[in-house]
Amino acid sequence: ISRAMAAVGSPKSASPKIGGSPKFVGSPKTGRTPMQIAAANRLADSVSEVQAHELVRQVENWRATHTASSSAGPEAQAGAISVCIRKRPLLAHEAPTVGHRVAHGGIDVNEYECVSVIPPSQVFLHEEELKIGLSTGKVATKEFRVHRTFGDSEDNDAIYEAVVRQLVQFTLNGGTSCCVAYGQTGAGKTYTQTGMQERAVADLFHGLPADCSVFLSYYENCGTSCYDLLHDREELVLREDAGGTVVVCGLQEVEVPTMEALRAALARGSTIRKTSATLVNDQSSRSHALCVMSLRDKETGAMRGAIRLVDLAGSERREDAMKHSQAQLAERKEINWGLGCLKECIRAQLVSQGHVPYRRSKLTMLLKECFTDSDIRTVFISHVAPLRSNMAHTRNTLDYTMQMVEVSRAEEERRKFVGPEAWGKKKFSNWVLTLDNGRFARLAPSFEITGKMFAVTWRGDVEKRCRAAGGSDADGNAIYDAFHALNAAAKKEAAKQRRAEAAAGGGDGGRG
Repeated sequence: ISRAMAAVGSPKSASPKIGGSPKFVGSPKTGRTPMQIAAANRLADSVSEVQAHELVRQVENWRATHTASSSAGPEAQAGAISVCIRKRPLLAHEAPTVGHRVAHGGIDVNEYECVSVIPPSQVFLHEEELKIGLSTGKVATKEFRVHRTFGDSEDNDAIYEAVVRQLVQFTLNGGTSCCVAYGQTGAGKTYTQTGMQERAVADLFHGLPADCSVFLSYYENCGTSCYDLLHDREELVLREDAGGTVVVCGLQEVEVPTMEALRAALARGSTIRKTSATLVNDQSSRSHALCVMSLRDKETGAMRGAIRLVDLAGSERREDAMKHSQAQLAERKEINWGLGCLKECIRAQLVSQGHVPYRRSKLTMLLKECFTDSDIRTVFISHVAPLRSNMAHTRNTLDYTMQMVEVSRAEEERRKFVGPEAWGKKKFSNWVLTLDNGRFARLAPSFEITGKMFAVTWRGDVEKRCRAAGGSDADGNAIYDAFHALNAAAKKEAAKQRRAEAAAGGGDGGRG
């Protein structure tokens, strides 16, 4: 390159291409000929190709020296939010680009596989080190540890058996479960969730109790609107009942008597879900889809279990939207807003007793129970693409996923806490029923609310709830004060136990 630069003139006359190899241009003052300029550019491109091959070699060497880890990730105990990462395989048109310079988002990048998965719980991000915007030719590796990881060689069967089958069994036993797919557009979320739907349908009918029927509701969220995918995209309205539970008004459940009928209904709903072609994906989902399969008692119609499969729309960056239409740009803004609100809610959950802004978007209202109700089991599957050209998306997804791991740990701590804040709806209502020798028994039906929800409810809202049930403000204040006094005493006792455990473990707080 030095000889080429000397032949064509001073480096000051070079016009670097941001993120790519320097390109030289002619000038009457330097007297450079077109042949000299072409030679310099060919040399620069050749060196860039060598850099790309070197990055591939470094990643391959790293993988050769790092084998499956014997150490497990954060323990995902029953009932906790289980956080997983899935790396999708290279697509047919992507494989030839590895080891070469490629144009992406208006700049050239050295293409290589930047994600490595070591089962059962580790993901590594290989990030190209840059200096003043140019590659140093070195790779820095960062570890991310979650509950379960899936490499590009593991198919939908492996994912279902590892983390989703247990959700279906929990549903058959009368519980409520949820599986959420998150990640950039084109990372494989819809492919995963479609596979989970197919397998869950089979297991639901094989294990269905004789006195239960299967019902399906399938709807999508587009910005501030929701639509029923089983009834010609009729618009739906979200409301909150007195207990703080989000209700999708107008949503119709369809009884599906057979496995074939359920699969046909799912296929029909998926067909009319909003999609469009983007730079990244020919059939990019432009909405968040929520599929709910419920079990109901044949005689009473009472809920006997439910599983939700949530396919979030893919996050997009500005460079992904360079050729978007105005309508697609508006969709991108709504999608990113909803996902951004979800991130804020996740962060807020990590702050003890902090306000969680679930009402900021329709998406967060719909997913509220999945992250706040300790009786619901949730599996969160992040999806990442393998190439360096998706580095910004991948880094963002992995950082977000680690926040989910922290939420899972915090949720597990809350589950271990046996005080009033950990009560479910039935236990809380029964407590009101028996409080002060049954003084508030007539108000108990109005308190179908979890202890966690009540702990962050304002005093004025409790008074309002009591007035609506025929009680008084004094009743509301009495219930409010009794709960918080009991909760404070339980927390004080829990803190005392943690200090004792820390002292017994050598002062490390019980952490490994």
